[in-house]
Amino acid sequence: DISRLVTPGKPMKSKLHEVLTANPNSEKLMPPKPKQALSSSQIDLISLWILQGAKNTICGKAKL
Repeated sequence: DISRLVTPGKPMKSKLHEVLTANPNSEKLMPPKPKQALSSSQIDLISLWILQGAKNTICGKAKL
């Protein structure tokens, strides 16, 4: 459950933000090597989602 990694409204206090922005040589960095780190724009988008309250936590196909 993603909610255990997020403090809604507070990206800098969220574990998710911490692991996404960890030092590239840190074992905490997610996703782990050899996977490519997220781009700064992807991290910014996640930070904005957290800042706005992290409300949509359902993954899956969107209904059109």
